[in-house]
Amino acid sequence: MTFNKKKTIQRPGCYSRKPYKKPLFLKSVALLSFLLLFIFTGYGTSFAGIGAIFDSEAPIEVTGDNVTYDNKQETYHATGSVVVVQEGTTLMADELFMDMKKGTASAVGNVFVTDAMGDTVEGEKLTANLNNDTAVIINGKLYFEEGTVSIYGSRLEQTDKQNYKGKNVKFTTCKCEKDETPAWYFASSSAKMKTDGYILAWNAYLKVKDKTILYTPVLIAPVGSDRKTGFLMPGFGSSNKQGSFIDNTFFWAISDHADASFFLDYKSKRGIGEGVEYRYYRTAESYGELYLYHFKEKDLDGLREFRSEANNLDRPLSASENRWQVKLRHNETLPGGFKLKADINVVSDDEYFLDFSKISKERSLESLESTVSLSKNWDRYSLTVQTRTYDNLLIEDDGAILQKIPEAIFTGSSQRILDSKFFFAFSSSFVNYERKYGNKGQRMDVRPRISLPLNPGGWFELTPSFGPRMTVYRVDDGTSGARYYGRGLYDFTTDLTTTFVKNYRPRLQGVKMLRHTIRPKITHTYIPNYDQSRLPSYDSIDRVAPANTVRYSLNSIVTGKFADSTKHEYLYMDIAQTYDIREGNGKSKRAAGDERPFSDVSGELILRPTIRTKIWSKGLYDPYEKWFESSDAQFSMSTRREDTFSLSYRYLRGTTRYLEAAALINLSPALYASYHDRYNFIDDRALERAFTFGYKHQCWGVEFAWKKRIEETLFLLTFTMKGIGAVFAPQTSLSGTGGGR
Repeated sequence: MTFNKKKTIQRPGCYSRKPYKKPLFLKSVALLSFLLLFIFTGYGTSFAGIGAIFDSEAPIEVTGDNVTYDNKQETYHATGSVVVVQEGTTLMADELFMDMKKGTASAVGNVFVTDAMGDTVEGEKLTANLNNDTAVIINGKLYFEEGTVSIYGSRLEQTDKQNYKGKNVKFTTCKCEKDETPAWYFASSSAKMKTDGYILAWNAYLKVKDKTILYTPVLIAPVGSDRKTGFLMPGFGSSNKQGSFIDNTFFWAISDHADASFFLDYKSKRGIGEGVEYRYYRTAESYGELYLYHFKEKDLDGLREFRSEANNLDRPLSASENRWQVKLRHNETLPGGFKLKADINVVSDDEYFLDFSKISKERSLESLESTVSLSKNWDRYSLTVQTRTYDNLLIEDDGAILQKIPEAIFTGSSQRILDSKFFFAFSSSFVNYERKYGNKGQRMDVRPRISLPLNPGGWFELTPSFGPRMTVYRVDDGTSGARYYGRGLYDFTTDLTTTFVKNYRPRLQGVKMLRHTIRPKITHTYIPNYDQSRLPSYDSIDRVAPANTVRYSLNSIVTGKFADSTKHEYLYMDIAQTYDIREGNGKSKRAAGDERPFSDVSGELILRPTIRTKIWSKGLYDPYEKWFESSDAQFSMSTRREDTFSLSYRYLRGTTRYLEAAALINLSPALYASYHDRYNFIDDRALERAFTFGYKHQCWGVEFAWKKRIEETLFLLTFTMKGIGAVFAPQTSLSGTGGGR
């Protein structure tokens, strides 16, 4: 029986070859050629040497219509439907000659080799030297399952275990049958390849359905599973704010644990930017990244015109023509269990994120915080020493902004006092406040707490606690010298709670049991009145209001357990309100008859009717105005074919009311569309709107996107070739900003 491959349905990314027509070579080359060196970087596959398809020392099985074995010479000669099997590798051919003593093999006619990884070799003729890992394939194809890389050539020669060279070579990541042509491929007059490195091709053409798209005299493309040094595909785009732009990125694979990206960006209406992003991962206890970017504006006034009518984008006009960002994140575990963390973010001006960031939340930032901390945790204690600096993006001069340089926090978790029934916990902090204008100084705040957990009758959890508080200040106004202040406070707090649990066995398919948990809680807090007007006011710690309050809350959870022992939370609900006894007795600053002892009602609700559906809502309800002070709501769902839809609403009385919607629909296995919208009801306009339509195949894809922001409209076209990268689309850095990327 002869070996014949089964006829298969034509695959996505491939097409049957039509009769050859000579392309308009001169026009395509003249218009689309790029006479420069292209170096692309990415991730590929790991190739095994075909010169070592069989081991001369391992057992081998040879079958065919006629098989002859010379025991003295250790040679095989087989003809007709030849099949050779050895340790997961199979060779099929019309004729085979193998000399096990010399370590040579020759297969002729419909040669097909496959191994346990799914890699294959095809050709008219294969000769191999098993001793020095060399081989020659005539009119052949190498296919590697990991990465779906196919390499074709009239003559493919393996020169050693990792190196190949060939004539009339073409390569692609499209997975095609024998009589099909890839949707795209690179064709070259000759090429060299290293299985853990690159393909180096001369006179290379990028062809789409056999039509020449571009030409380069030299092409370097990545192969191998490791990261590769080289240029990323450049990004192209256009907008009324940026003009035409090109984003270029060079990737440097420094080592297995470090890499860097270098940026060079051009925007026709704005200028040129350059930057670097360095990432490192020494160990699981030492890693981080550094991002630096600089951009020189050529028309700053023109740039500001695009957001002149966007009220929510108002920022101090603090930018100059030289604009930059520095971002550092680092995590390090030091000897003794200490942990060092750094999260530093500094920009040149208050307008920076408006003009560079693609992230909506980042574009609406009102301040930046940079932190460097050193911490250590023990079984019952924790210590953190840190510096925290702030950049207010809404004001030009930050000289009056308080900076915490440094701040120390030391806490102790609840622990039993000797053999008594009492427990002890504490929290403490020390802060040194610095600023250019206004008072500065230091503050130490210590809050120990003693509690007595009780369980009367086994029905309730009753926990009374007493917490004294001592705060000491040193204030320096820069003129009259230091002044010292002190404050002594205390609070009495009593918590009363219990838990009700009931299990149900519902008649629901797949649900084995439902558990409903209800946990009511009442907390009474008493803090005496203390005049704090003479104290400095740095933050909320410096003004502790008197209290005689009762807070009551109810928590409810419904959890399902399935037959396979997995769990699903169907319902989470929490509702709470506080009653102020002082205000109810008329002891408040409000006018008589205008007391409001009841606080806003806070509530949170999470419903998960199915594993693919979620409804979430959270808000504050004013019982006197009979309306919400604030509310947030979100609905999200997904399907088995990975369609997604989400709708969210945010409301802050008098200031904010907007709706955000997003959807991704897979119209077919190859077609998809997405939509995103943020609409501001107060200003009656869209903050950001985007439509995307895409088409994807096994080895290539194309995507068109239209994005409309308040001050900018963008058009983006992305063409993706598997294993090579994306063309005509800006690259995205880890920082999310810089160069419009």
